[in-house]
Amino acid sequence: MGKALPTTVLKHTGRFLVLSAFAIMMSSNGSAADLRLRIDPTAARHATTPSPKSRKQLFEEFFELKRQQSR
Repeated sequence: MGKALPTTVLKHTGRFLVLSAFAIMMSSNGSAADLRLRIDPTAARHATTPSPKSRKQLFEEFFELKRQQSR
């Protein structure tokens, strides 16, 4: 039993290293800089922002819903 644990640990460590190396090789093929982000202009986002009263009401409704779900 003394040799079983180190052998098992080495086997799992080897698998982890192989999967890590594969993930690193695959991730180098893609680049986050190549992805286009779909971000609305700032002016368009502010036009749809709810008023402070509306945000407070939405928060209270959300808080009440969470309180009911936790029961």
